[in-house]
This record gives sequence, structure tokens and C-alpha cells, in this order.
Amino acid sequence: MKKLLIGLAVVVVLVLAALVAVPYFIPVDTYKQQIAKAAREATGRDLSINGDFRLSLLPRIELEANDVVFANAPGASQAEMAKLEQLLVRLEILPLLTGEIEVGSFVLVEPVIHLEIDRQGRANWQFAQAAPGAAQAPAAAPDQKQGARPPGLAGLSLGDVRLTRGLITYHDAKSGQKLELSEINMSVSLPDLASPFGAKGSVVWNGEKLTLTVDGDSPNRLLDGEATPVKVALKSSPVSLAYGGQVTLAEVLKVVGNVDLDVPSIRKLAAWTGNPVELEGSGLGPLKIKGAVAVNDRTFAFKNAEIQVDQMNATGDFAADTGGAKPHLK
Repeated sequence: MKKLLIGLAVVVVLVLAALVAVPYFIPVDTYKQQIAKAAREATGRDLSINGDFRLSLLPRIELEANDVVFANAPGASQAEMAKLEQLLVRLEILPLLTGEIEVGSFVLVEPVIHLEIDRQGRANWQFAQAAPGAAQAPAAAPDQKQGARPPGLAGLSLGDVRLTRGLITYHDAKSGQKLELSEINMSVSLPDLASPFGAKGSVVWNGEKLTLTVDGDSPNRLLDGEATPVKVALKSSPVSLAYGGQVTLAEVLKVVGNVDLDVPSIRKLAAWTGNPVELEGSGLGPLKIKGAVAVNDRTFAFKNAEIQVDQMNATGDFAADTGGAKPHLK
């Protein structure tokens, strides 16, 4: 028994020593080439890491990649579909031994993503088939119920998870539609699946900054299909929206709670979205809507509504059922 324990101890020491030493003996370019090869086999496009690259396996898995570039589809207006100034990932090793996933850091710095649809209707996020012999992604489990907890997430914990100074553009060459979201910043708080979670961020669209905050109770309740308290707040100069209530992610989506919409000027909101109001006069200024919303699959209800448009006020209830052959409104 003593010799067995000594042998096991030697094996453990050798394994740990190898994990520490391997990153120092394998050239950095070898890692870059393997990553680029895997991306090519999976998507049919080139991925390059042009900046510094660092990988360590102990005392935790740490990855840093700088100046990452992913090629666009042939014929696209932009040479790259995605660029990333820096990627930082830190994953704790010891929790993995007990089946838990503890992400110390996952940081994206200045990601730039260009989404395009060409004149033939082909999207640049539709990738080529994987090369022969390449590993294929496992098929999704059939008939998985919505709200069922995905396997492997029981011990998920997120530390420093954020995106800073991002940019997303969208261009549909077939319809001419264009969209740009800039100065995207987002952070996520998730100590574990049994604790309250939160997310907050901001984005600039059409010259206006929008801020978004989301707070909720235990993600376990959401994943198990239980009614879970959730709060959402969207704020900007043209429009503000707040929701507080309960969300159920089961086989049938259910949302119950109160909403509060505040628009200082309908005309300014319409102009900001690119749909200016072509009406004479000075009306269609402020708009405020409050009430209780209820969504149950294909039925929608808005009760105890208080609506104010300019100097006009109204109250009432509204219900819609779209589950039948013909929508029913009340």
C-alpha cells in the first residue's frame, strides 16, 4: 500500500509539472496555428491571432489573445467579419474536478462585428460545411422541454464577465437596411445559479445612449420552469421602459407584471427611429402608459391601463387571443 501511495504521488507530481512546463516548451506559434486550423475546419474561413498570445494551465487556466481577426464571407463589403482587440479568459481548475464551472474572467475588449446579407440574400454568418474529417458538433437532444435545466450548469459561477467598447454593424444589401450599434458595454453578475443574477450595460444608436439593467432571482428557478421575479429597465432620452414582475420559462412562456412606458415626445421618438411624423400642428408630444401585463403563450392582456397622450387621458383593459384560427380581441 505504501508503495502504491508513493507511486500515485509521483504520478500526480509529474502531471502537475507537465501542466506547468508544457506552455513554456511548446512555441506560441504552434498554439496559434492549431487554433487557426480548427477555425478553418469548422467554418471554412481564416482566423488569425496577430498580437501577443499567452496560455497557462496552473494554478488556473488562463488565456490571453490580442488582435484576433476572423475573415468575412467572400464578396462581403468588409474584409473581416469580426475583430477583437483582446480576449481574456480565466477558468479555475479545482472546481472542475467536482463538476463545477467557475469562470474567473471572460473579457472581450473592443470587439467589432460586421453582419451582412448580400444581394442574393446570403448571410455572412452562414458558414461553409466543415472539412472532411473535421470533428462534427453533437446533435441536439430531441424533444428537450423548454425550461429544463441544461446539463453541466449546476455549478456555474461567473466572475469578471464583461464586454467593453464594442461595435456591431448590420447591412442588408438586398433591402438597403443599415444598422450600427456602437460603444457597447455590458457586464454580468452571477455568483452561482442559486443566487440573484444581474446584467447592466449601455449602447449608442442613432446618436442616443441607451442603458439597460436586468435583475432577477435565482437562475435555477428560471431553468426549472418556475415563476421567477425579474426586473428590466431601459433608459434613454427618447424613451424609457420599466418592467417588474414574474417570468416563467416553461413549455408555455408566461409573463406577469407591471410596465411603465415614458416617451417625452412622440415626434422626437419617431424621428430618432427614422420614421418622422408628417402631421401639422404641435400635437403628439408626451406619451405615458402604465398597467399590468399578462402573457400566457398566445394570449396577451393589458389591464388597469393608464394612457396619456399630450393632454388626453384614457383608462381601460385590452386582451388578445391569437391561438385560434382567427385572432380574438377584447
